Amino acid sequence: MKYITIFLALFSFYNSYGQWVVEDPAVAGLMTELNVMVTSNQVENSTEFVQQTSTLKETLDFIKQVNEKVKKINNKINNVIYYKDLIETQLKIIKYQIEYIAALKEDDKITVEEIQVVNEIFGKLLTKSEKLLELAANTLKDDFFEMDDWQRLDILKDINEQLTDILCQVNITQRNFYYLSRDRELFDTFKNW
Repeated sequence: MKYITIFLALFSFYNSYGQWVVEDPAVAGLMTELNVMVTSNQVENSTEFVQQTSTLKETLDFIKQVNEKVKKINNKINNVIYYKDLIETQLKIIKYQIEYIAALKEDDKITVEEIQVVNEIFGKLLTKSEKLLELAANTLKDDFFEMDDWQRLDILKDINEQLTDILCQVNITQRNFYYLSRDRELFDTFKNW
């Protein structure tokens, strides 16, 4: 008891000011309701954000796939166009060879042996061009060579240059024999003059 008296005596000499915490139930309910609304809005916004992000990622992935397919198709089209050019060059080579042989056969200044030489030259050039065309066809196959489309296109460009060179060789051969025929004709003209 003595301690209680001392304690009360000490407490009575000390002036303290304090206030009891008062809580209004209406404000507490309003604050709880606002917290629930903010939390639910945040959850809804987060859910909507996640859905939008997911949709955006799917859209970007789809665009990337479409872009890759367009590039592959574009490369395939370029390769086919080059292959078409190669076939056209091959057809020109064959056409010119047939026309030149027919013209040489009609020319009385060209001998049968010379026509055979031209046939051999044209035969070798035709064989070379056919091998190049076969290489081009194999180059276009995905499983024949493992390479990128741009590498295939470079090979097709190189083959096109070689076929163009063969076409030029056919023209040069034709012109050589044409000039040989004209020289003989001129020689005969001077001889008979």
